[in-house]
Amino acid sequence: MTGAPPDAPVPEAVPAPLLSQALLPRVVFPVIRACYGAALLCVPGPALHLVTGRLPSPRACTVARVLGARHLAQAVLTLWRPRPAVLRAGACIDACHAASMLALAAAEPPMRRAGLADAAAATVFAATGAATTSARPPG
Repeated sequence: MTGAPPDAPVPEAVPAPLLSQALLPRVVFPVIRACYGAALLCVPGPALHLVTGRLPSPRACTVARVLGARHLAQAVLTLWRPRPAVLRAGACIDACHAASMLALAAAEPPMRRAGLADAAAATVFAATGAATTSARPPG
């Protein structure tokens, strides 16, 4: 029993905050980035082996860890401040990262698959950040 009369209208459901349009920039986008960064930081060898089919060098694992830490930091910043300026800056950083990975793939044939895979991931992050920024109202 709720104490309301039996003929009282049922209030309309309030949409859950997680189902709002802010879901992508506020939660999903940074969580996906954080998972990717955590994989690179915590298990760089298996992550690189999955992409290249070869055992990575210690140097490649170190670079993957640094990139993983960068992705985690960017995910935290995006969760903390999902503002258009932050998303735009992140998209620019991701675009520069994609370009550098394409250069790596061209310059170092043994790293081609890893460079192309990381360039693809960075391009997706850049495009998502840019699209999210343009889809959000100014503020």
